[in-house]
Amino acid sequence: MTHDHRIALVPALLDYACGGGKGRPHLGDPVYDAVVEGRQRQTEQLRAAWAKRDPATRGAKPFYSSCGDLAHWLLYRLGVREPWLNRAEHRGWRPAMNVTLLVCRPQFGTNTLAEVATANDRYAPGDILVVNTATPATTHVVVVREHPEPETIVVGEYGQPGGHVAAKTVTLPGKARAILGKRQIDSVLRLRRVLEAIPLAAPESAEDFRVRLAGPVLPASGSAGLPTLRLGASGAAVRRLQQVLGITVDGAFGPRTQAALVAAQQRLSVEADGVCGPRTWAALGVTA
Repeated sequence: MTHDHRIALVPALLDYACGGGKGRPHLGDPVYDAVVEGRQRQTEQLRAAWAKRDPATRGAKPFYSSCGDLAHWLLYRLGVREPWLNRAEHRGWRPAMNVTLLVCRPQFGTNTLAEVATANDRYAPGDILVVNTATPATTHVVVVREHPEPETIVVGEYGQPGGHVAAKTVTLPGKARAILGKRQIDSVLRLRRVLEAIPLAAPESAEDFRVRLAGPVLPASGSAGLPTLRLGASGAAVRRLQQVLGITVDGAFGPRTQAALVAAQQRLSVEADGVCGPRTWAALGVTA
């Protein structure tokens, strides 16, 4: 598939992930949950537990913003498999790294494919814009759906919390860099530059992702004969599971295998309990 064909997938992927202009809520929406790999839901659970603790000793309220997840999700769907891609379905998710792995500014990120934005920039579908890196509390990531006019960019964004597609005003006159709304665009990671610079895996369209997300949740024929695996298990069945998960095969079901399994269960809309039973085996497409 050519780079142009991959870029052509972007609008539909963003519309699906963001629910178009109507948007998606941050809780209870299976697509949003799949894009953020369940992290928003886990944060809400941590916040509920935090609220019950003694205010004098409970510390800061747990915080999580999903804005960077949309960018990493899109890149993964388009076939990007670079070490800097931050997905549990890839090499494991690294906390507090979603934005820094997309940015080129020396004090904030190290991605050599990213560029410092300028006021004359025009953007293409899939370009990733990072704003306000000088103020971490207001740093935000959006993904370009289209840039129809110099003064308007249509973007997909997560982290409100939730997700939606929206048109943003771009202010250009007299600025060293463009201003998106009231926030400065500091860095741009151009999708075409990424695609041209690295080897790529097969892409996944919005329809392919939708079909897989709604995939099997009941045991397929033959899956019931496989053993139920959990933390501490070992042997040939664990090795088979590790092969399917694409992780190091050592036959020992430890924390690394459990984390990879939970990520796969979240992606496949199976209860993410870290236990591989009939439903999970079936969702993974493995039969006895």
